[in-house]
Amino acid sequence: MVTASAKGGVSKTSTVVGLAGTFAARGKRALVVDLDMQVNATLVLDPVDTPEDDPYTVVDAFANGDQIGSASAMLRDSAWSETPVIRAAGGAVELLAGDPRFRDGIVETYGVEALRESLKGVDDEHEISLFDTPPSTGLVVQAGLVAGEHLLVVCEPQHLSVVGVGTTMAMVEEYNQFARSGGGFSPINVVGILVSRYVPKQLEHAAALHEVKHEFGDLVFETVVPMRVVVQRAMAAHMPVHEFPGTTGAEVTAIFNDVADELSSRIER
Repeated sequence: MVTASAKGGVSKTSTVVGLAGTFAARGKRALVVDLDMQVNATLVLDPVDTPEDDPYTVVDAFANGDQIGSASAMLRDSAWSETPVIRAAGGAVELLAGDPRFRDGIVETYGVEALRESLKGVDDEHEISLFDTPPSTGLVVQAGLVAGEHLLVVCEPQHLSVVGVGTTMAMVEEYNQFARSGGGFSPINVVGILVSRYVPKQLEHAAALHEVKHEFGDLVFETVVPMRVVVQRAMAAHMPVHEFPGTTGAEVTAIFNDVADELSSRIER
């Protein structure tokens, strides 16, 4: 599943790692593919057991796109797999690490299908694969769409973010039209729009939530992720939010479980 938004700062990365931790805590094997040059998902997941002198990244996956399944040897184990809840559940979080060098030019050099080819078969080893993308509608995001099956658009409750959702949806519609016309890859299934960083008492947030629901209807998730400092604290501590002590951590854990349930239900439709 690809997460995307034309606007930055809407919690794509916290959504990706939050869902990865949630599914892993249910005993699933989750793969995170970090396509954002800011490499925040990679930093949060705190990869371990990787040679420091020659770590593989997503750039290597593109460069070896002519070898089907080559990304299998490039995955890193995440320290999250060793946290108590995930270890007890028998789950795991693996990572195809991001790279600050990663730009549209890499995709242009190796082809928009390169990531799909290098990940073939690798997805079968994981119950869910989550792609973190940059705030863009460019080639990097399109390469994610080619490699993925489903798309989750993430939005914060602000007018400009809702405008960004429209930009993303227009890009996806153009992509799907090309795919259906024999573009050489499959259309992407939009599972929905997730509103994050919501503060109920802020009038601007309430207005933006109404706006996105009015504009996109049933595509908007019923579950809304509230603004909670514990999310940033857990990410800074390189740990899943469900391992973070206190009632707020438990609240956010319950919300991510609701998001995961709704996501699974929408995918199965």
